[in-house]
Order: sequence, then C-alpha cells, then structure tokens
Amino acid sequence: MSNINFEHLRQLDPKGRRVPFPLPFTLTRRDGSTTAPALLMLHAGPSNKGWANASAAFAVKFAAEARSARDGDMADLARRRDLELFPLHIVVGWEGVVDVSGDAVSFSPEACSDLFAALPSHIVDDIRVFAVVASNFVPSRLPLAEEIQEAAGN
Repeated sequence: MSNINFEHLRQLDPKGRRVPFPLPFTLTRRDGSTTAPALLMLHAGPSNKGWANASAAFAVKFAAEARSARDGDMADLARRRDLELFPLHIVVGWEGVVDVSGDAVSFSPEACSDLFAALPSHIVDDIRVFAVVASNFVPSRLPLAEEIQEAAGN
C-alpha cells in the first residue's frame, strides 16, 4: 500500500449532515408576506443508524405483507414506511412552514406527519427521492489540507 493520503475523502460520508430541501411552493404568512418553506433533512441511508434500524424493524413487522405483495403493493409499502419514519428519523426541522391561518408552525414529528399527509403525493415522492441520494448530503468541493489548516488557525 502506498503512503498517499486520501483522508479528506472521509468528508464525503453523509452521516449526520443536515441539508435543507426547499419545497416547491410559497406560503402566505398572517401579515401577508410570503415564505418559501424548506425541510431540514438527514440522509435516508445506512449512515443514518436511526433510520436504518427503524427501516429494518418496519421490514420485519410487515414481512408477511411484503412476501405476498405485488409490484405496486411493494411501492405502497415503501411509501407507507417513509411516511411513518421520515418524520421521526429524516426530517429534523424546518423553516417557513405556516398553517392555513398563516401562523408559523413549530417543528415536531407529529406536525411533520400532518404536513406529509396534507402534501400531494408527487411532492412527498420528491422529498423521498432527495433523501435517499447520498450525494445530496455531501460537499460538492473538498478543501485542500492548507485550507483546513487556515480555517483552524494553524
């Protein structure tokens, strides 16, 4: 093995990275101003242990249903899993979400479940697709060692 240092590539792990997902619409606040809501999300993959464990538990819980499912039923089962688990393990916050009266809504898993239930399925599907793509959660440019040292004040 050579002595080439590729340590900087470890930054490509999406573990723990929180990334905003802008929703494709604006909402009106009570004062008449508008807001562009965004969900703060974690990666829906093996680097997210909470998600991975809950997803595995869901698979065990619904194993019999999955074995007897047809293709379309499997897609429905996966969607059901995501609607149940995303508010608990993937969406960790939000900005700019308001209710029908225009009042700001504080994030909670319960409020997130309500939001998902109210959104059209194509928007929920966009959220699901975004969450599973690991490259959405990693930096597009890795700094050089000198830049890291400068930032650290060395």
